[in-house]
Amino acid sequence: MGGGTGFLVAMVNSVLFLGMNPSIIGSRGTLLILAYVFLISCTTGIIAGLAVSFLIKGVNRISGDLPLAGVLMRTLTWAVAAGVALLFARALVHNQEFPADAIPSRIALQVLFLFAGSALFACLFFLNVHMLASGKRRARSFSAIALLACIPALLTVLAILVWPRSHSAQAAAKEDAQHFQASAGLLPPASQTAVPKVFLLGLDGADWDIIDRLLNEGKMPNIAKLLREGCRANLKTIVPCESPAIWTTIATGMPPEIHGITDFVFSQFYRTAINLDPLEQPSKVGFGEIQDAAESLGLLGEVPVTSRMRRSKALWNILSGAGKQSTVVGWWASWPAEEVSGTVVSDRVSYARLEAKYGTERALNGLTHPEDFLSEIHSLIVQPEQLLLADIQEFLDVDDEEAREIMDSDYRGHQLKSEFRFLLSQDRTYVNVAKHCLDARPQPDFFAVYLRGIDIISHCALRYSDVLNPSVADLEEIRKYGKAVERYYAFMDEVAGELLGRIDDGTTTLIISDHGFTMESPGEFHHTNAPDGILLAAGPDIVKGKLIDAPSVYDIAPTVLYLLDTPVAEDMSGSVIWDCIATDTRNAKVVRKVPTYGGHGAVADVSGNPEAEEEMVEHLRALGYLN
Repeated sequence: MGGGTGFLVAMVNSVLFLGMNPSIIGSRGTLLILAYVFLISCTTGIIAGLAVSFLIKGVNRISGDLPLAGVLMRTLTWAVAAGVALLFARALVHNQEFPADAIPSRIALQVLFLFAGSALFACLFFLNVHMLASGKRRARSFSAIALLACIPALLTVLAILVWPRSHSAQAAAKEDAQHFQASAGLLPPASQTAVPKVFLLGLDGADWDIIDRLLNEGKMPNIAKLLREGCRANLKTIVPCESPAIWTTIATGMPPEIHGITDFVFSQFYRTAINLDPLEQPSKVGFGEIQDAAESLGLLGEVPVTSRMRRSKALWNILSGAGKQSTVVGWWASWPAEEVSGTVVSDRVSYARLEAKYGTERALNGLTHPEDFLSEIHSLIVQPEQLLLADIQEFLDVDDEEAREIMDSDYRGHQLKSEFRFLLSQDRTYVNVAKHCLDARPQPDFFAVYLRGIDIISHCALRYSDVLNPSVADLEEIRKYGKAVERYYAFMDEVAGELLGRIDDGTTTLIISDHGFTMESPGEFHHTNAPDGILLAAGPDIVKGKLIDAPSVYDIAPTVLYLLDTPVAEDMSGSVIWDCIATDTRNAKVVRKVPTYGGHGAVADVSGNPEAEEEMVEHLRALGYLN
């Protein structure tokens, strides 16, 4: 009876799940998701049914009175259902993708209703079938079964109420937005002679506390010049404080549960990536054992996040639809490079070194848009093996022997000696490419470049530095690595100067970071508690010499759209950062809005190199980003 109850519950839940998520029908991950829902529902139903069965037998053995057992079982049914609901709520509250301050969330509530409903459905069904079979209190049992029949309908209504709009609703909203855009007009007013441009520099992990100390010591002159010409603010970030999620939020204006990039990796089923939160990773909803077993059997694996997994349009997609040009260099989750008006250099270009390692016949593709742009910049890619000893010694006070040891080191989590050559070669690659783009072609309306090195070197080397707190490291390590962080910040200041010296006059500059750093235990610096990042803005539309109230990472996309005379979507989570906008600009330029820009369109279906992707995942794991 328990198995039959579980099977019935699983069938009902699978139908409910499809009804609530029609957009997954026909997708490559449909069977895996349904198998997961079916398995968990069936298990829940069997456990609940067997629990009721044992309780009925126990009470009957003690009392010999089935009506009394029925009353007790009805009470226990609700207790079991409430207990299961609490267990799922606890799993979701401790879930990395849905922290406590994000509850209630639409996705969390759907999962809660679905599986708490499984236990309730199983308990009531089993109890009433048992009572019917006993021939006692038949009328009351029929009434209970009638009530039971209403439960799936009630769960469906509740789940639909809390679930985001369906694919068809999004499509309709997209059509409305397109009509609205056509009527509003996307071109700047005819009276405006200057074409607005925005340059966005993303420095992962940059922290005002460190910058301010180096500014006082005169070690960041380019940032100091920008501060005199513009304004600054702390930039509020989000929890969980994961770089791919935050940088995608910056690019889309949407929260992670909407845009879909919530972690460094996604699960895959036979090399088919699954992008449905939170069900694509069973461990995220309290079923890590199931995921571990599937991984050990080779059924599940992990791949780095990609642009295909993003469900919301990024700035470069929106601006392309508005007839504007964009250049994007190294942004998180930008591979495969999307077809936009302009140029995309994806976040996997720095891994092009794996092409030689695994053979050209299995090389990574989709690295750039246009595709042939890769040949133009291939010589600019700096591989770790190409660094010189002097490159290492520019930042670290080590002798030639130790510099060679650093050059030969393998990945090792948050260890400066093993990570330094990779972070330096990666940043130099994207700096070279960004300078080439600015030198070789006209500057586009929107230019964005992302550099990751400050984040990694802060994880690795703040423990040796006194730039934030007195170090607890060994004195010899402090001597060798103690200046690494401040020297890397100074290097980024030089990079900012080189890039800003190449942009057109009248360009608005935004320099941002996704978070700062705090010491979470002696000698350990991280950003688990989401310390504020930085915002520095300068240009003709920006107020000068002002410290503004802390905006949020959600506000960057609306502000960029406003500065570029492009409507802001009403469903974006943030708003224009008005405090940083000059009065003349605010008076002359009214923010225009559209209801939504809809979901993300199709991305070219290109295949990655399995061995290269596995090495990327191992690199992320070595850095400490994955368990």
